[in-house]
Order: sequence, then C-alpha cells, then structure tokens
Amino acid sequence: MRKITERDIVESVKHVLESSFSIPLYSFFEKRKLVSEGLTMTYAFPRLREIIRRRYNLNNIGCTFEAFDKNKDNDMLIMFRNRSNKADKTTRDNNSWFEVTLFFRNGIRCDYATITDLIHTMDACGWYYAGLIDTRNYSVYNTFNENLFNDYRYRQCTLVFYPKFNEEFKPSSLNDYCYHICPVRVLDKIMEKGITPHANGRVVGHPERVYLFLNKPDKWKRIANTFRQTGKNEKYALLMVYIRDMIEKGIKFYFDENTMTDNPAIYTLEPIPPQNITVVDKEE
Repeated sequence: MRKITERDIVESVKHVLESSFSIPLYSFFEKRKLVSEGLTMTYAFPRLREIIRRRYNLNNIGCTFEAFDKNKDNDMLIMFRNRSNKADKTTRDNNSWFEVTLFFRNGIRCDYATITDLIHTMDACGWYYAGLIDTRNYSVYNTFNENLFNDYRYRQCTLVFYPKFNEEFKPSSLNDYCYHICPVRVLDKIMEKGITPHANGRVVGHPERVYLFLNKPDKWKRIANTFRQTGKNEKYALLMVYIRDMIEKGIKFYFDENTMTDNPAIYTLEPIPPQNITVVDKEE
C-alpha cells in the first residue's frame, strides 16, 4: 500500500483548484506550504517548552524538561560547525536544538494516559519520540507501551525526542549527486523499485526517511564495516544518487543533526526513483 506524502496532498489540492480557475497555480504551490507548523516543521524549543508547561504539571509527573542546545560551545560542536560550515547552507538560523529530553529521576510519576498524551503533544509540535533510555545500563527502547510504562514507574529513565524536521538545505547548496550505502542483498530490489523511506538501522526510532551522504565517503568500506558491527554480517554496496531533478520538483532535503562530522548526512522523506541510482562499488 502506497503512503500518501505531503507532496501528494499538494498535488491533489492543486489539481482541484486549477480545475476551478483559469490561471495555473504551479508557482503558488511551489513556494507555500499547506500546513506551516507541527506536521511540516518543528517548533523551536522555547515555544515547545511553553506549550508543555502550560498543558502539564511536570513536577507532579516527576520529570525535568531539558534541551541539548547546539549553540553551546564545546569541543565536539566547534568541530562540527567548522567542518560542516552548515550555517551558510541551511534555511534556518542557529536557533534550534539537537534533542529534547524528559528525565525521570525517580521513575514516571503519572498514569499511562497522561504520559502517552504528552508524547502525542510533543509529536504534534514536531518532536517525535525517539526512545526510552534506562539511565542505569543505557538500554534503549524504541517503542512506548503500557508494559514499558509499568516497568519504569519507579525506575530512573529518560524519554528522548528528536526534531521531525531538521534544518532544510538550500537547494543551491546541495550537490547534484549524493551517496548511499546499502546491503548487496537488496541491490536488485533497489535498482528495480528505488530506495523507499524506512525506520530501520538506527539506535533510536525516527520517522521513515532515506539517508544519504552529502559527499562521497572516500573510505566507505570502513563505514560498511561499522554497519556490520551493529547489524548483520553481510556485504555492502556504495550507490550514487542523482538528486538535482528531485530538488527541481520541490522535494526537500534536511540536515541530519546527529551526522558524523567527517561524513555529513542528509535525509529526505520521499522515495528515490531507480533511474536516479547508480552502483559505484560493492564488496565481493
């Protein structure tokens, strides 16, 4: 079953309106969003904090509400900014954050309905639930259900939220080609049907996406070896992906805030068609 994307909605509404008007509406829809916040962008932390504090009594729930600010000066972030030179390439300023956390020092102190409502509110504000972290042994649970809730009613934990939509890359700052590493076993399927967004292969959960390397990773087999250490012991292939025509169609690409500094990554929520994909190299 095919999933409906924001692009599909735009095209459907555009078709209906154009049938009622004598002038084309293409340029109008290319420059405007149907929904401006929540579903298509992430609220900045100050506004998110105001909404959450107004809706919930965090002291009664037993948690502290914190954000990891990428503007704080530390060695990792200085290196990150220097290597990526991201400020001149993305559409938003530096007033954004890597992640938001709810830290429960003495366990979750509310009923299940309240905590799930809070998670849904965060999601509606553009912050998706990425996982529950056990702060004693750092186990990560990507899903949240009543059994997990009961396990952590009296145990210290952290709920982690990441922005649904990171900083959008300016089309002029993107290369014509980006790169993708995939298992050799799925090559035939990719060359037939393309690369579809998925949510697998990450330590924490995230919405379905297609991840690409912004530049060609020179030592891509080292990255493949890292994949082997965290997943199945299999062979990998390096793909080159032509994205310029996708950009011209209005498809958006976002900067991955958790990217490796030496191999910056971007992602899109749209599938990559097979005709845009070329196999560069593969392990035998």
